[in-house]
Amino acid sequence: MDGRADIYALGAVLYEALAGHPPFEAATVYALIHQVQTQALTPPSAGAAGIPAALEAIVLRALAKHPEERFGTAHEMAAVLAPLAVSPRAPASRTPRQGPERTLLSVPTVWAEGTTPQEVVAGAVRQWPASPLGRRPIAPLLNQLADRPLHAPAFSGALELPGAILLFCDGVLYEAFSPETGAVGDAVVGGLAVEVDATLRPVAPGVEPRSVALFASLLREPEALESWLDAAVTDLPRLSLKLAEQQFDGALRLTRGPALGFALYSKGARVLDLFGEGWPAARGGARWDQWIGASGARARVEPRRATFPSLSFRQQLAECPLDVVRPAADAKASLRSDAAAEAQALRLAPRGASPHRSGSMLDALVEGDPAQGSARWLLAELPLQFDQFGRSARWRKLVEALPRVTEVRLHHAPTRDRGRPFDAATFDGDGRLRHLLDRVAMGCRSAVDAFVERVIVAKEGGARDLGGALLFAPRFDEEALDAYLGALRSRGSLLGALSHREGFVRTSASDGFHLLLVEEGDGKRRPLVPE
Repeated sequence: MDGRADIYALGAVLYEALAGHPPFEAATVYALIHQVQTQALTPPSAGAAGIPAALEAIVLRALAKHPEERFGTAHEMAAVLAPLAVSPRAPASRTPRQGPERTLLSVPTVWAEGTTPQEVVAGAVRQWPASPLGRRPIAPLLNQLADRPLHAPAFSGALELPGAILLFCDGVLYEAFSPETGAVGDAVVGGLAVEVDATLRPVAPGVEPRSVALFASLLREPEALESWLDAAVTDLPRLSLKLAEQQFDGALRLTRGPALGFALYSKGARVLDLFGEGWPAARGGARWDQWIGASGARARVEPRRATFPSLSFRQQLAECPLDVVRPAADAKASLRSDAAAEAQALRLAPRGASPHRSGSMLDALVEGDPAQGSARWLLAELPLQFDQFGRSARWRKLVEALPRVTEVRLHHAPTRDRGRPFDAATFDGDGRLRHLLDRVAMGCRSAVDAFVERVIVAKEGGARDLGGALLFAPRFDEEALDAYLGALRSRGSLLGALSHREGFVRTSASDGFHLLLVEEGDGKRRPLVPE
């Protein structure tokens, strides 16, 4: 692959700009690839009048199926495009509503103490009105804040606790952080006391509730689109307007030595400017666009990252159904594909009629939930690994049901009166529960023992068709592995040994389930198979 792939990509962009639709469209990625490889390209002028013939010829050459038939370099393509260029129009005179002054005037600015994102966000939050709640049990309080009442909007703001601040937007816990230690996420939530002295801080009047979700994004390690633009060279107020035009979702981070500031955007709308200490015009009343050019500042464009603590997934996605979407049979037949390619195309799609949150918020929660990733790995990748190493027959009850799974239910409780829900469960087309999955932060003996006991309760409580239980952790220590092998020995069976079953836990004389430990990290999952 070389630069001619980029020539093709540019041709596709130009084609859509001229015709109003992409060069090829299909319902599945398999059908799309098949069209690209085999189908003749319809000229853009077929559905759009007025396209110059010379420009159309350039686009069609850029989209040639064989790389050697395209332009050899971008310079070559630019040379043939140049004669078609027209003189730019004189810029239209701006009305006050179009100018940067009008746009920036309407954006509230918050000044806060601190030079780190955690300190600056905490300083901003502590300016919101405070409602002391006294000492309360933390679990019911968190559930109450996640509630979506019919008579009022869901809570948006912060819950301030000793050593921790929790950020809520529309009833969703977006982040938990410690201003003192800088810790974020599950490490903070997991360290909360059973009872806490709590202060509720709803967003201040005039502050967009969407700012809370953007505050949460600032606390994580950013992924920059544009890094460290010099304010003396780059017109940052103009860049700010450009980001709004592009419907940007995220932050324009401004730095000057230790001083830190942010211009926050929600789908193109500038909702807040947030500055810490150390800026030359601090609290002086002047807008930052008036002094940023001479401040020696640098800027970075950072898209918003939607990350949530595990508690958010359990609260918001309890019993959320996901349909298992596999590649269509006709799409697979049209390609020389393999099992790995088909597995990669498997998707878990939130059910359209789900009673849970809808739209982009539901998609963001499902996509961010590690339980969804674990379930997809079970369905798409584990069978390939077992086949590769000849293990499928030894894990028959776990593996044989995977092709028949049609639904994944997140945070499912098979027996509602016994313990917390499992992170995920799979069901076949007849509604029978087939697999249970759970994740723990520490793979220790107590975690393995508790998981085995919960699965046995579910199996004996009516989940007769349960064939596999998987426990995920970043790492399992030696005591955890001893507990795993101990469960297999104490509940193994002569029938299981004679049939060469591995990881089999017996629950009756002729029934049981396969128990599998999976280590996960760096985007990879590794099943621990007993020898």
